[in-house]
Amino acid sequence: MKTMKLILSLILILSITTSCSVSLLNYSILSKKEINIQNSGGIKVSGYSNAWFKSQRKAVEEATENALNKAGENYDLLLNGTIEAEYKIFYTRIQVKGTAYKSSDLMNKYGKVGFEKWKKEQNLITKDQITTE
Repeated sequence: MKTMKLILSLILILSITTSCSVSLLNYSILSKKEINIQNSGGIKVSGYSNAWFKSQRKAVEEATENALNKAGENYDLLLNGTIEAEYKIFYTRIQVKGTAYKSSDLMNKYGKVGFEKWKKEQNLITKDQITTE
């Protein structure tokens, strides 16, 4: 009986600690093409969310928020990043990595009109589009 418990314990430990990681998406502000912004105000960040019972879409949103929160106050854009899924036995961990920027810094650099024009040219996917699709 002790041997059986030991074997089951080892199987359980191995199944919990092993995982598989898959890259889901590379993105530049979730644009259809990569955008190269030369700005010294960017900070490399990463954030994650565990998708136990929530959808992966919600987990991506939460992981992105966590990454931006790590960057600091007023960082609201995440550029040139990746979204990865790490599949565990009981849940999926979504990890978002990228470079965080303050849109206010970009507006100062390009001007408000230039920044709005730039956004329109990029075909950006907004938070509203993600949650309604």
